[in-house]
Amino acid sequence: MRTSELIALEWTDIDWKRKKIKINKARTYAAKNDESTKTKSSNREIDMLPHVEAALINQKLHTLLQGVKVFLNLHTSKQWIGDQQIRKGFWIPLLKKECVTETRIKHVTHLHQ
Repeated sequence: MRTSELIALEWTDIDWKRKKIKINKARTYAAKNDESTKTKSSNREIDMLPHVEAALINQKLHTLLQGVKVFLNLHTSKQWIGDQQIRKGFWIPLLKKECVTETRIKHVTHLHQ
């Protein structure tokens, strides 16, 4: 998933019975609201792998009762403004803390398989 798709994810996009996640919107810094995904082919369903399911079950404790979005900003408890907020506020500091050469988030999006 792209970061912009991840922060637009809603609880209703998760099909627990079929173990699928529906991707049909994105949230970028340039947009005031959720928007369509990058391309039409970006609208898709992805399999919910066991470790993803476990993480989402844990995430329910933090955001399910706060609204429709699965992931909220940890500092504000509000919806992320855009994908750049994650990159600058969390990704780059995490890489520095772990002494990892700066890498773009999109370069690690396929490491889950």
